[in-house]
Order: sequence, then C-alpha cells, then structure tokens
Amino acid sequence: MNSPETQNIEFFNDIICFRIGCEKIFISKDEIIMFSTNGRKVDVHTPSCRFTVNITLNEIQKKLDDTIFFRSHQSYLVNIKMVKKIFSKGETRCIEFRLISETAQISKGNERKLFEMVRII
Repeated sequence: MNSPETQNIEFFNDIICFRIGCEKIFISKDEIIMFSTNGRKVDVHTPSCRFTVNITLNEIQKKLDDTIFFRSHQSYLVNIKMVKKIFSKGETRCIEFRLISETAQISKGNERKLFEMVRII
C-alpha cells in the first residue's frame, strides 16, 4: 500500500506528476535541477519554478534513475546533468547549477562519487 506521501507524486516514463492541493504539475525529469529538504517536505527546483511537495527525499530517490539523480548530501538530490561547478564556501563544498542561482551542498565523500559517475557517463 502506498503511503500518503507517495500519493502526491506519480512517475511516468520521462515525466513526474506532482499533486499540490487541487493542482497537478507535470514536469519532465530533465527539467528538474534538484530536490532539497524543507522540514518534512521537499522543494522541487526547476528553471521556471520552485514548489514544495509532501514527500520525503528518500521516497523520491527510490523512484528516480540513480545515474542521473545523485544524493549529494542528506538534504539534496541533484540532477548531475545540471551541475555547472563545485566550489568551496568556507568549510562547505557547494554545487552551482545551470539555469538557477540556488546552490546545493555536497559532502567530500560524495564529491568523489560524483566524479566517478561523471566519468562513466
């Protein structure tokens, strides 16, 4: 049986449908730049919008292709095709993306994993 959270999101071939209140938002997986935690919910970041869905990052990660969406940090799931650069912000390592100004954190261990993934693609 699906949890209430998974009823707010449906996965199709290349499209994800997010249910927010009475609306259904259909977005191509390629348009999604990243997912980030927002309390017990998740923010979906695209070039044209940002919205919050009632689901956990773990639930989303289980449904997505792990060769495209990468868990950079406990709070971020990023589309590796949208990564522009990785840089330091004080002691924190961050990811800068194409098409949006927001950044995501990446742990040092996951930074190495990301480089391995990019080499394979």
